[in-house]
Amino acid sequence: MGLTNEQKAMYLFTGISWSLLIFATACFCYMHTLFGQAECPSIISSLGWSLRDWSVWLFLMPVLFDQVKVEAMGRTQLNHYLVHLFKLAVILCSVSIFIKLIIDQATSSSQLIQNTYYYLPHEFKVFVIFTLFAHFFKFHWQKHRSITPKETLEKPPAEHINPNNLLQTDNHLSYSNQALLAVSKGHQQILLRKEEVDWIVACGNYAEIYSNGEHYLLRTTMKQLEQQLGQQNFIRIHRSYIVNRNSIRNVQRNNGQSIVNMLCGEQLPLGRTYQDKLPEYEFTHWH
Repeated sequence: MGLTNEQKAMYLFTGISWSLLIFATACFCYMHTLFGQAECPSIISSLGWSLRDWSVWLFLMPVLFDQVKVEAMGRTQLNHYLVHLFKLAVILCSVSIFIKLIIDQATSSSQLIQNTYYYLPHEFKVFVIFTLFAHFFKFHWQKHRSITPKETLEKPPAEHINPNNLLQTDNHLSYSNQALLAVSKGHQQILLRKEEVDWIVACGNYAEIYSNGEHYLLRTTMKQLEQQLGQQNFIRIHRSYIVNRNSIRNVQRNNGQSIVNMLCGEQLPLGRTYQDKLPEYEFTHWH
């Protein structure tokens, strides 16, 4: 079984990032010995020192890449995401420092508190640098890399779909009066009924479609999706968001800012120019 595009991106990011980390730290060790200690440094020993201190990040890089998100976010979502990144930094840096301390205790009698104080800023700098790189890498990968489709679609249950009545035009499928979207999940392509869609968010050249706790990708524009879904049950609430009216719990406003609370608990931003499109929902205030 071949690798999905997501797996390829993760392995490529890990290989590039870890190689850069080892190379940069080995060069730093070499130059520090050459100029700081006025000794003739060894390239092998510099590389060995770098591998000793940073090998653990070969296993932490995939975790970092998997947790990074590149999608349009409202203020509430962004705040949650920043908190998530902070917790991730604490976990990954703690794991790396813990491994280093174990190695230190096995090879020398170094003091734990002093070593922890020394390692902490270096670990945090590595996390920040490669978190920024992961966002950059993931954004451009999704933007320029097309998703590998299966040769055949996963067919919905036969009792719901009659192939003789199924017409396909680009990414939009129609079955009688019922619309279907051909969305991607990893390397698979799945038929998703439009009434199963909870909300959609723009993501570069793609749209991320959320449905029943799952999310899918579709290479299209928000304008095209508006036309495909129609305006009877779907409404544009932001230049980057389309929601299913049936998935909305309520709308809240605070200090001129508004959010749409979904039945699943998600909070989406409501743009100022779109507030008059939800007249059936009474605006309540939150604190």
